[in-house]
Amino acid sequence: MTEDTLFAKIETKGKSLAKQLERVLREFEEIKLQEPGDLSSPDLFILDVGEDPEGELDRFRPLLQSSLKNEVFITSAVSESQIILMAMRAGAKEFLPQPIDEEDFKHAIAGFIARREQACTGEEVGRGRIINVMGGKGGAGATTIAVNLALAVAMRDSLSKVVLFDMHKRLGEIPVFLSFKPAFDWSEITKDIDRLDDTFLMNILYKHSSGAYVLPAPARMNNYMPLMPDTLDLLMDKMQRLFDIVVVDSGNPLEDTACKLFERAWTNLMISTPSMPYVVTAGRILASLKSAGYRSDSAKIVVNRITKHPEVPLSDVETYLSAPIFWSVPNDYKTVSASINRGAAIVQEAAKSAVAKNIQGLADALLHGEKKRKKKWLFK
Repeated sequence: MTEDTLFAKIETKGKSLAKQLERVLREFEEIKLQEPGDLSSPDLFILDVGEDPEGELDRFRPLLQSSLKNEVFITSAVSESQIILMAMRAGAKEFLPQPIDEEDFKHAIAGFIARREQACTGEEVGRGRIINVMGGKGGAGATTIAVNLALAVAMRDSLSKVVLFDMHKRLGEIPVFLSFKPAFDWSEITKDIDRLDDTFLMNILYKHSSGAYVLPAPARMNNYMPLMPDTLDLLMDKMQRLFDIVVVDSGNPLEDTACKLFERAWTNLMISTPSMPYVVTAGRILASLKSAGYRSDSAKIVVNRITKHPEVPLSDVETYLSAPIFWSVPNDYKTVSASINRGAAIVQEAAKSAVAKNIQGLADALLHGEKKRKKKWLFK
């Protein structure tokens, strides 16, 4: 046995569950099961809290909160959202609902091993790229573009981990766009910021079928702590550690938190339409950011809902904003509205449509450089 061996201990309510967990653990050469009667502290303790998770968590809380170096995974036949959150707040690194999904368990074990290796080597983790999608005015299509851009990246590059973050203060629409009912939202982080670590964050994210993860906005009007700039910094640090691409639907671009995001984003997309009220609002936002000391020229202009004869010619949009148009998205009301009404992303539901291919092209242009960006696709 080498010094690098990690010891795991399992405590379950039934033998069949214990055998399943042991079988999976034996697939990892870095891990050895702790011998019965060995009272030393294991590197990983997997605890089954049965059908009385509240009582069991209270009983094991001292162990959970004292495991500063070692890790505790909780498993239970009861997997309601409040029980999961209670386990994470108590100090558990992972929550494994029963019946155990072996692939999820393997992923959790791989994460545990990676964290221990990182702690031993002191290697720095990567820094994911933040794509900040800003709506110049409500109805510009920022959420539509943010949702489909995130999913396009996730589907086109299976090796990249992608997260979509709805930074709106409340009543964000991303769950409607993707037809899911979130168990958690970002208010869980602001309520318990001291517990913000990689595992806590991953356990409150929703995983979409595209492979992208989603952190929704609060779905209620009250009883939550606002997302302050310092909290955003902590959250972004964690997201950039865990993900290659962080797509943010940032809401009001001039709020303090949104300005903080604008400052640290890898790319800022300013979404407008070729309609004068939207163009004027986009211009005022960029001017306000510039006067506040931010580099407004770091924003890339994306004009949504382009027709053959736009209300405001694209050349006039560029003149008014004193910036080139980076990307233009064609108008396809029927396809877009049908996808939203069905709760399905355009890039999945209507992947062969012009607007879906366009957003896939936007993803390529952002991630693979200007050579992917061509304007001639617009209208001949």
